[in-house]
Amino acid sequence: MFGFDAILALAGRAAHLEAVRQQCVNPTMDTGQPTDRLAQYLRQVQDTTARSIAIRPYDDATPTDTPHASLELGPGVRTIEIRFRPINVLANPTTERQVAHELTHALMIYSQGYQIPCAPADVSQYDVQTVAEIVDLVDDVIVDVTIHRRGFTQPSRDGIDRYTSMASVLLQASSRAQIDPYEDDPVRAEISLVKDYIYAWALPRFVDFPQDARDVFAAYVRRYPQVMKAEFEKAKQIKKLMMANDIFTLEGRTCVVVGATDLWPVNPRVYLATIAAA
Repeated sequence: MFGFDAILALAGRAAHLEAVRQQCVNPTMDTGQPTDRLAQYLRQVQDTTARSIAIRPYDDATPTDTPHASLELGPGVRTIEIRFRPINVLANPTTERQVAHELTHALMIYSQGYQIPCAPADVSQYDVQTVAEIVDLVDDVIVDVTIHRRGFTQPSRDGIDRYTSMASVLLQASSRAQIDPYEDDPVRAEISLVKDYIYAWALPRFVDFPQDARDVFAAYVRRYPQVMKAEFEKAKQIKKLMMANDIFTLEGRTCVVVGATDLWPVNPRVYLATIAAA
């Protein structure tokens, strides 16, 4: 039996949810109309997180054929804001998948208790973002398996082509020195390269890909240890963590994230925190 205070609290939450629904995404001509599948997912994320959603093109973006989307996160955020390149309309399958990807990050963080990196105000955003990239190394696998199971095609042709290109580069390279992402930032470079391996190794374990996609991922995974020797040592440790913990549970994911964070010299004042429900 609910007491009077509890009834008032439930009524207040119901009113808040209705206010959120009234702010439902209303794409402009720049974004186009979402597919029915994406529109349904947008409504689900709004209702579950009790936050409104805004999908907008980048203000300063130049038209490009390169798909890209990003998500603004953090304590105190009342609107889930997703930005993407203006040339990619929401009905485009690649953009639909990318928006669904960012929505799933938001769902995990604002509704399911998944922690994000936070820090005191005097800690640099670089330090926070470095930890965020390690967290994403794990979370992107969870997210992309989740959206695949929801019917959003994964990976896209763009994703397969990217790994085809990366496997080709590895086959031609004889050492890590010939592959240079973020040359001026060795820590970020290593995290990025380890993430590429973990994604290629982990995703086919959970998703029934067509054979051509499996072949591409397998070629990359086979060649990687021969070229990326230092990176592979860290990747092996993350693999062990992922095989010992169920990353699709909050506890298992947290164990893997904490273990992965310990592999790099991150600022110890950056911590993982849960964002309170709306």
